[in-house]
Amino acid sequence: MSLDDSGLKSDIEDVLQHHYDDQTDSPDSTDDFASSLTDAIIGYLGDVVLDYPSAPGIMTPPGTPDPSFSSGDMTPVVPPDAMASVLEAGIKASIAASDPDSASASNWAPADAAYAAVLAAIGIVWQTNDGYMAVGGTVAAQMVGFDDAWAVGMDDGSISDVAQELADLIHDATTAAQFTGAYFKAAFIGPGPHSSAMS
Repeated sequence: MSLDDSGLKSDIEDVLQHHYDDQTDSPDSTDDFASSLTDAIIGYLGDVVLDYPSAPGIMTPPGTPDPSFSSGDMTPVVPPDAMASVLEAGIKASIAASDPDSASASNWAPADAAYAAVLAAIGIVWQTNDGYMAVGGTVAAQMVGFDDAWAVGMDDGSISDVAQELADLIHDATTAAQFTGAYFKAAFIGPGPHSSAMS
């Protein structure tokens, strides 16, 4: 699997359209929006992978390479949906800190920070279906910039335009995140660090 930004755009558009049709800023409505937007983003992250290590692990001694070294993807040991509450809390904090009728009073920094935290948390440990594990850290090289997507709407962009902008921003931030760490399978140890962007 790999990340599907077109599916993310469609899901975000559904969330925005539903919230627009609801035509209310009641607490129940904003909570529903935060929950639905979280579900869309976490659903997208459910397909995140890293590249398979580029070289087989080595058994030392005697320096024998892993004879079963194969190919495929690495998937996160911590599933993205385990971090949904962190992202939802950031979205709710952003809603509370913002005026929906004013671009200058929009503050979605909490959601930006929450998404970076989600990427870091799911990006610590990765696994392959043939037994390799990679342990290290994932650096979120750029923030999403939720405010930039909402600004599209403030500039008379359509719901589809806003959804496309937000999906692009989330996808760009995710694929810019870089993992670096050690990898191994039983007694076979990677000869160097494994480094891969999320995809």
